[in-house]
Amino acid sequence: MTQNAIVVNNNSSSTLAAVDGLVRAGKTSNWSGSGIITSAANATNLHSIGVADNAVAKQSSIFGQAVQSNAVIARYTWNGDANLDGVIGLPDYQKVDQGYVNAYTGWQNGDFNYDGVIGLPDYQLIDQAYVNQGSGLLGAAASNSGAVPEPASLGLLMLGTAALLNRRRRGQ
Repeated sequence: MTQNAIVVNNNSSSTLAAVDGLVRAGKTSNWSGSGIITSAANATNLHSIGVADNAVAKQSSIFGQAVQSNAVIARYTWNGDANLDGVIGLPDYQKVDQGYVNAYTGWQNGDFNYDGVIGLPDYQLIDQAYVNQGSGLLGAAASNSGAVPEPASLGLLMLGTAALLNRRRRGQ
C-alpha cells in the first residue's frame, strides 16, 4: 500500500483484529514481508499504515470514496494520525492520551509503533510527525486539525500570566 487506503465495509469485531494483524505483520517485517506493507514508510520514518474502526475514526470518505460508519480503514498516513484524516491535530493527541490512561491498544488509540503498549515511543512518533507534517498528507484538509501548542509556548504563557498577577498584586 503506497499512499493509499483499504476500506472494509460491514465490519465485524474480527475484521478490525484481522486487518490490524496484517498491518502489524507488515510493520514488524520492516514493511517488506508478509501482511499489508508499504515501501513508502521507510523513506523518512514519519509515515506508517494506520488502522481504525470507523465508528471511532468517524471519517465520511477517504480519497473521495464514501466510508460506512461500521467500516474498518487501513490508510497510509502520518505516524500519530489516530483518526486517519491525513493530518495530526488535537483529536489525535486526545486519542493517544486516552489510550495511555486507559491502557488501550491499537493504532486508533495511540499504539503507533504496533508494539501492543502505548508509551513514550508512540508519543515520540506523533510529536516527530506533527512537527514535520507541513500542510497535510495526500490532499487532506488542514482545517481538520486542531492546533496543539508547543510545550515551550505553554511555559511562556504561564510565566507571563504569573508576572501580570504579581504586578497587579503589588499595585494594590
